[in-house]
Amino acid sequence: MSLLASSEGAELSLLAFDGKWLVLEAPRAWAPGSPMAIRVEFAGTPHMLDARSLGSRRDAPGRFRVKLRLVSMRRDSRQALLEALPATPPPRA
Repeated sequence: MSLLASSEGAELSLLAFDGKWLVLEAPRAWAPGSPMAIRVEFAGTPHMLDARSLGSRRDAPGRFRVKLRLVSMRRDSRQALLEALPATPPPRA
């Protein structure tokens, strides 16, 4: 399962969250240390997530898997992510 989100005009698929690290799939790479402001909706309520990239790797043609450390997050956003996403990334196809 994944959640759709966006950042800087790019559509993202949130894949996994373990309470600290977020894994997503994106159409471009983010350099390590790059900040990301991610917008995602849970049950019609928008949430903003502030994160820093730990690095990216090419996953499929035109797609990158990005691992992030969440820097600032509201408690309700964290709980919604924990309930909606698996704790470990899904295997590569």
